[in-house]
Amino acid sequence: MWVKICGIRDSGEAELALSYGVDALGYVIGGRRLTNPVDPPTAREIVETFLATHVLVTHITDSSVLSLADYLGVDAVQLAEPVPVSLLEELSDLGYTIVKTIVADGPRSLSSQISRYAPYSDVLLVDTAIPGKIGGTGRRHPLYLDILAVELSPIPVVVAGGLNPQNVASVVRFARPWGVDVLSGVRRAGSLDPVLLSQFLRAVRYAIVPPPFNTAGATISPDGVSP
Repeated sequence: MWVKICGIRDSGEAELALSYGVDALGYVIGGRRLTNPVDPPTAREIVETFLATHVLVTHITDSSVLSLADYLGVDAVQLAEPVPVSLLEELSDLGYTIVKTIVADGPRSLSSQISRYAPYSDVLLVDTAIPGKIGGTGRRHPLYLDILAVELSPIPVVVAGGLNPQNVASVVRFARPWGVDVLSGVRRAGSLDPVLLSQFLRAVRYAIVPPPFNTAGATISPDGVSP
C-alpha cells in the first residue's frame, strides 16, 4: 500500500515521515486557501536531501507549473484543480508522474472526472471539496464514492480526504485503493506527530494483513491455533 504524507514543511518532518517507511512526501505550493504550504526553496532543499518520491501538490492551473516542478526537482505533480488535459500531456512529456485530483461530489460527477482525466494521468486521487477549496479540508466523504472510484478507474486510485488512524483501515479494507494520502490526520497543532503517524501506518498495515486470530488461553504456532 502506497502511503503519501502531504503538507511537508521542513526537513524534520520529512525525516520523521521517512523513518516510518512512508513512500512519498507532498509539498503544497501554489494557489489559494492552502493547507500546510511550504516555500519553494525549502521544498527544493528537502528534495535534494532525502531519497523518496517527491510530489508537488499544487492548485496552479496553467503552464507556470512546469517551471515550478523543474525548479523543485520533484518526481510527480499532483494537480488539485480542474485543468486542461493539454497541461497533463505537457507534464507527462517532461517525464513527471501525473497525479490528478478528482472530487468526491457524487457518482455522476466522479464518473465524468475519471473519464476525462484517467487517459492523461498515471494516478487518480479522490479527495473532499468544500466551497472554494479542493483538498486539505480534513473532512471525510462517503466511503461508497471511494469504492466507486476504484471500480471505475482504469488506473491506480489513491484515497485522501479526512483520513486518520481511526478511519483509514475501513477505507483500505472496503475500497481497496492503490494508496492513501494524509495531511491533517497525522498532525497536532499543525505539526507532524510521531504517535499519530505510527498509529496511522499500523492501521493501514493491519487492514491489508489482519493480525493473527487468537483466543484466550490459546497459542499461535506455524501449525495453527492450539488450545
